[in-house]
Amino acid sequence: MKTKNNPTLYAITMIEKTKLQMLKLGIEGEIIEHPETDGTHSEVIAKALNIPLDHIIKCLILKSKRGQLVSAIILGNQSLDFKKLEEISHMKKFSLASKKLVEDKIGYPIGGVPPIAAIDKIPIFVDEKVMSKNFIIGSAGTPFHGLKFIPSIFKKFNITISDIHKH
Repeated sequence: MKTKNNPTLYAITMIEKTKLQMLKLGIEGEIIEHPETDGTHSEVIAKALNIPLDHIIKCLILKSKRGQLVSAIILGNQSLDFKKLEEISHMKKFSLASKKLVEDKIGYPIGGVPPIAAIDKIPIFVDEKVMSKNFIIGSAGTPFHGLKFIPSIFKKFNITISDIHKH
């Protein structure tokens, strides 16, 4: 039976994949289920989990004009400043990567991409405000599961921490 045709099995597979990635990278965290919500909107997740919106993170997978992929991680109450990201990354004209490209290159569906999924795959840019939080929650592999962890773990990896949000 193909997992994509069985939503429950697919969710279990994606969550297990996230847990394995956490183990491989030495990341401690907690998987939180929020089945009544769709993880593609930060405001909905914050309300469902009864936490401030600025503790939810968005993991955006972007494609440059030349086809290069990057991950941009910002707080749920922020918007990405594409110009700042272009300056920092030395890449031009970013757009959101397609659903197919994200799944093919990162291995997760849009709305379910864990913030740790792209480590060692593509450049990752984390907004500096993310680092000021005592905990953050990003996706854990599906739009209905969150990964709660301490943002300081980003410092263990080759990740750029900078101001990439709109003011």
